[in-house]
Amino acid sequence: MTKAPKRIVVAGVGLIGGSFALARKACGGDCVIVGIGRTRASLDNAKRLAVIDLVADHWANAMKGADLVLLAMPVGQMEKCLRDLAPFLEPETLVTDAGSTKSDVVAAARAALGPKVKQFIPAHPIAGAEKSGVDAATATLFRQRRVVLTPLPENSVESVLAIRQIWEQCGARVSGTHGRES
Repeated sequence: MTKAPKRIVVAGVGLIGGSFALARKACGGDCVIVGIGRTRASLDNAKRLAVIDLVADHWANAMKGADLVLLAMPVGQMEKCLRDLAPFLEPETLVTDAGSTKSDVVAAARAALGPKVKQFIPAHPIAGAEKSGVDAATATLFRQRRVVLTPLPENSVESVLAIRQIWEQCGARVSGTHGRES
């Protein structure tokens, strides 16, 4: 991904996923944010709040033409999510996460994605708030907050730098990109 993402899928539109979506919208451009998650009511609320533009009821719908996927659900749900999205992962789509641990997430990505794991760039935003859920989401949650990227050996430098740039555009200070830190 060398250009700004035009279609971003956010899986888990709560505080972290919703804040990421709002931060991306604040960047301007004609980006479409697609939300997918466990409950339709939560997704409908995110759309009503203009956090997302579209609600997807299935990965096939969500992933069509996606440039980027952010996994923002609890770590314990990531393996199932990765398995569900894997058949629809297009060759140019990058996937990143907002999980607080990495070894379980990376193991889940390797198991679910196989050779497509090269498209998964793990990340850990160190941000939060007193409240949770999409109602607490804010475009400024990641400003001046650390996001640690933990690239895999399979990741291309270009993919890692693209994810770094996306987080930086959200206002984050990013570290962990193949030895390059800001």
